[in-house]
Amino acid sequence: MTDAPDATCIWLYAVTRDPPDDEVRGVAGEPLRAIREAGLVAYAGDVPTSEFGEPAVRRNLESLDWLAGVARAHDAVVRAAVTRGATIPVRLVTLFTDDTSVRELLRDRASVFESALGRLDGRTEWGVKVYGAKPGQADEQAPESDETLSSPGTSYLLRRRAARTERERRVRAATEYVDRLRARLAAHSVAERLHGLGGAVAREGGGTLLLNGAYLVENKRFAEFNDAVNADSGARDLRVQLTGPWPPYSFAYVPGLSDV
Repeated sequence: MTDAPDATCIWLYAVTRDPPDDEVRGVAGEPLRAIREAGLVAYAGDVPTSEFGEPAVRRNLESLDWLAGVARAHDAVVRAAVTRGATIPVRLVTLFTDDTSVRELLRDRASVFESALGRLDGRTEWGVKVYGAKPGQADEQAPESDETLSSPGTSYLLRRRAARTERERRVRAATEYVDRLRARLAAHSVAERLHGLGGAVAREGGGTLLLNGAYLVENKRFAEFNDAVNADSGARDLRVQLTGPWPPYSFAYVPGLSDV
């Protein structure tokens, strides 16, 4: 049995306490609407089952272009919600058949949602990354040995030893710097969440990713947090990057509804 041409299902974007902006549109270009229950507001959109219902959505998820476009639109709705108040982002492709199902979710898990929203009130997520030297840079800049060289073989071994010593020094200095930075940021944030490094390399400027942290920061204390990011000149060849503000994806965890 196929869906009727105008059949729709409900795409859920976020849970908050404030209604959506009338001008914001969702993943299918649809206007958002508020589904209310238990003092909570669900940001919802009516999307065509021909594209977003089963099994169509599973086929579409295999298209990277489709997925990227949907993810951008979903994130735009979440960002709009954050500007209006504390917001719990909902995992991509969270679908319901009707309003009653959404209201049941809000009612049954009201205490969980309220706890998460209370944790986010007046706070914003910021990202901090630390990048080390480009691969091979340490070897290229290793100091020359001043020892008298008795043969080409000895010269080679001395250069190798100097390069190894320099790498060890840089690793030690980078580790100490990251530890100092995390301690400072902990003193000026509510929570920290570390994300994987995965051997990532910076797109701009190069360098290996040494810290990939998310921090939940009191809005009124952001200036202090920003100062803490830049308070230490750090080890040689390290670069610190502050990003944000972000929707609280790292700190709005609700089992079954959040991607963390």
